[in-house]
Amino acid sequence: MGWAKIPKTDLLRAGKHWLANLEPTKDAKRRKQFKEFKHKVEAALSNDKELLKIFVATVEMARLLGKADGMREGLELYEYGLKIERKSAASRAAIKCIVNNPEKLTTKKICSYLDKELVRIEKQKTSEASIKPPEAWGCETWAEARTKHRNRVEVLFSEARRAAKNDQYVTLMAWRTWGEMKQRKSKIEVAATSPTSSTLLSKKGRTGSNLSAI
Repeated sequence: MGWAKIPKTDLLRAGKHWLANLEPTKDAKRRKQFKEFKHKVEAALSNDKELLKIFVATVEMARLLGKADGMREGLELYEYGLKIERKSAASRAAIKCIVNNPEKLTTKKICSYLDKELVRIEKQKTSEASIKPPEAWGCETWAEARTKHRNRVEVLFSEARRAAKNDQYVTLMAWRTWGEMKQRKSKIEVAATSPTSSTLLSKKGRTGSNLSAI
């Protein structure tokens, strides 16, 4: 699947796009159709042995090229992911902010977003606020950094904007979103088929009905 086929929208929508197109039932349907079409073409070419050989060789070559393209794109995506991981936490947060907000974001709005995230992280006290401005800048907030080091902030956000427009980044995040959605879907399906969970759900339903009646 080429980069151009991934929706240039928010990551959740891109993830849903992949989940819809790669689900087992659709994949099985496509493979079944491929076999049917292949048999029909082979039957039509049965009287021309030379052309039939060329067709069979073409199909096999297409499979091999598909595998090679998939492995190449996978490797490129993996290497690009490593490149993104090496960026600072602030840069990654800025990229995510730009990707999830399709409208044009000003430097002021990105700074405001990062400062809100800083406040949220500090309130939770579960992790270090690593998305602060670079220590060398001597600023505690991005609003302060925009005032004291406007050019540096603009350069950092310009790089983030370029990354956010990169097809590979959107693809990488879509894969991640798709994987998380797939895991949640699997957990829900397992819970739904579990006798224990079914009993709990029925009890919960009865309790909910009682509460709504009060």
